[in-house]
Amino acid sequence: MALIDEIHEHRNGDVINKLNLGTKGRRQPLILEITNAGFDRASVCWAEHEISVKLLEGVHAEDERFAYVCQLDPCEPCRLEGHTQPNDGCEACDDWRDERTWIKANLNLGISIKTKYVRGLVREAMAMPTKRDIVLRLNFCIWTAAHLTWIPR
Repeated sequence: MALIDEIHEHRNGDVINKLNLGTKGRRQPLILEITNAGFDRASVCWAEHEISVKLLEGVHAEDERFAYVCQLDPCEPCRLEGHTQPNDGCEACDDWRDERTWIKANLNLGISIKTKYVRGLVREAMAMPTKRDIVLRLNFCIWTAAHLTWIPR
């Protein structure tokens, strides 16, 4: 069994590939990958995210793989336009500033992740644009275009 955490921090797929190759002689190997969203769509994290989404949508079938993606959601009209995440300007999409949506990306909210803590992060991200992207990625599983944002969209 292997547990690989924080895939968004991995520079490449070396660790994942080596651990997968190490299962060749095992009858029931298990590899768990856990991560938040990242910002680099050329990364191993994005590749793993995309295959997970394809599995969940039924586009790709692979009996050996199980995927679970929790994130804030776009509304149906935005989804039909091709958005896979909330559209920041759309009032119908899940809003990361709205506490009612937080449970979608924070399944242990109120247990191991305290609401007061997330509330403070959101307030800080709203006041300091440089903190916004990291809060979006690490607390709401929203892929961003950069590691840090100086000027919000």
